Amino acid sequence: MKKLLTTVLVAVLVMAGYGGWRLKQEADRVMSDDPRVWSPVIEELLEKPVPVARPVLFVGSSSIRFWGDDLTADLADVGAFGRGFGGAKIDDIRHYSQQLIGNLNPRAIVVYIGSNDLSGSFGMQAIGNTEAEARYRSMLDELKRYAKGVPIYLVALKPTRRSVDRWAQIQAFNTRLQKLSESDGQLGFIDANSDLWNQRGEVRSDTLLWDGMHLNRTGYQVWGRKIQERLREDGYSRR
Repeated sequence: MKKLLTTVLVAVLVMAGYGGWRLKQEADRVMSDDPRVWSPVIEELLEKPVPVARPVLFVGSSSIRFWGDDLTADLADVGAFGRGFGGAKIDDIRHYSQQLIGNLNPRAIVVYIGSNDLSGSFGMQAIGNTEAEARYRSMLDELKRYAKGVPIYLVALKPTRRSVDRWAQIQAFNTRLQKLSESDGQLGFIDANSDLWNQRGEVRSDTLLWDGMHLNRTGYQVWGRKIQERLREDGYSRR
């Protein structure tokens, strides 16, 4: 099983643009519980030009990473910019909060993280909702520390073909995130999942890549539309 998971992970990394000698390094990072293994990746992220002044900053795992430059294009109306890295877990975002925010002076921060923690993907140790929420709260404390007073949006974990058997747990975690946001005036909650299901209550296959885990271009357009709608409602449109 571990060999199969490693094979899938390598395939995902190839899809993300990794090749050759970098593959094993990236696989080792994904399966590590030490946030420091991501230091070279963070350095690369910080070298990327920022095309938007005072952006709405998106941080998180591969769902942000794979969106790539299309994130800025899809959500141009709100001035979005992403700093995500595939395989990231909640503690990784906490550890690098200062670097991810940097001197961007974001108008808002949008967070998508937690699916890797709950799933135990690629041989990682899965954790329960209570532990995940505790880590999430610690991460939010760090984000608030380096972005004082900046609104932070928590995006609900989305459905995939590989997560349907755990959807009850994921829904329960999303409910925790919603309640957490309702208890703190600096936080907001975005559930952008409604259009990712078909009329039979199944995850839409036309929104996912071949791996059944990650969104394809259609999926990002569907998901991103819902996120942008909420940000527009809250006054982040640049028009």
